[in-house]
Amino acid sequence: MASSNYPLYPILQRRRSSSSSSSSGRLNINPAVEDLDSAMRGLSLSIMPQGNSLAATASNVDPHAAILTHPTMEEVSSEYWNNHHVLNNHNDNARAIVQGAPLASSHDSYYGFSRIEQETNDDDVGEFSVSPTLEGVRGHVATLAMDQCGCRFLQTMVDVGSPEEVEMILDEVIAHTHELMTHHFGNYLIEKIFTSRNLTTHQMERILSSVTRDQQQLMISCMNDHGTRVAQKMLLNLRNPGQVADTMSALEGITVPLLKNANGGYVIQQCVKLFTPCQKYLVKRNTVEPPVIEMIIWQLRGCYAELSMNRHGSHVIEVLFKHSEPASADIIIMELVNSPDFVYFLQDPYGNYVAQRALEYSTGSVHRTLVNKVFSNYAYLHAHPYGKRVLKFIRGINQSV
Repeated sequence: MASSNYPLYPILQRRRSSSSSSSSGRLNINPAVEDLDSAMRGLSLSIMPQGNSLAATASNVDPHAAILTHPTMEEVSSEYWNNHHVLNNHNDNARAIVQGAPLASSHDSYYGFSRIEQETNDDDVGEFSVSPTLEGVRGHVATLAMDQCGCRFLQTMVDVGSPEEVEMILDEVIAHTHELMTHHFGNYLIEKIFTSRNLTTHQMERILSSVTRDQQQLMISCMNDHGTRVAQKMLLNLRNPGQVADTMSALEGITVPLLKNANGGYVIQQCVKLFTPCQKYLVKRNTVEPPVIEMIIWQLRGCYAELSMNRHGSHVIEVLFKHSEPASADIIIMELVNSPDFVYFLQDPYGNYVAQRALEYSTGSVHRTLVNKVFSNYAYLHAHPYGKRVLKFIRGINQSV
């Protein structure tokens, strides 16, 4: 390939001229190469250390023999760290709040906290005997829980910390429970508090009370993408019928709005699935299990037709049919049968599925009443895309019998 197409081609073809060689001993190169030599010589001199630069300017040094030199990695690293005395932390807020428990690099840290032991005054600690690192964040636990590394550290302390350390975390978290439940990092700490077996029953009841005390805040948290996960974990880890009763009492007044929300509906479904009469760990000789499903069914009376035609509520109604006793399911079915919106309910894209579940789980006279009511509206259903599904389901039941 011709070098003329590449003006900066690295290999320069030099030809000695017999006439100039005999007279001056210099290379005879074309003007383009001569300009390139000047540019390269300038670049070499500009990036060489001072000593090499002086040497390169000497008359007895061939500029073509000058070597481009670069600082070593040790020199670059030394210069960089001499100009940067503060390490970068994962979060500016966490760095600002950690007083006496400085954050360090990940190589010298445990979940972001320095292993350097800090001096603490036992008189200032009070009745608690907490680790120096945890003591250093006293008064800032809630803020620290909103930092990724800080939240991980606190989760570890909840699992392995002493009762006094767990109590210290709870004392500062309880006033910010709902704020943390809906935070993209803080929700993991609240979830860990509910799932950890390191908490005493009294501590569990304290955090449970802080969650269920305010119904409006509880509803907002249950409808949140992060809060619904925490609420479901909370329900899964309730330890006795008293805690179940308190929780269901808090959900009692907000059941309908929760059912109309995707995340809120998952919370109610969790209640129905967990607190069935066969839930063994809740049934004890000297205690009475709260009738959770009956409580939910009672709360939803007058709303079943509306909820059945709601995208999220319809799922919960189907779950209620599956987990309810026949007598409880009959209450729902008879309300649907007597609803003035019965035909619209059968023609609804969500309601027709609820109707199919009602036909599946109904028995005896209630089943016959439902079937007769459906067929009495045959003219409105047989040509409807959703209504005819209900008719087809009835035929399938009859054929199987």
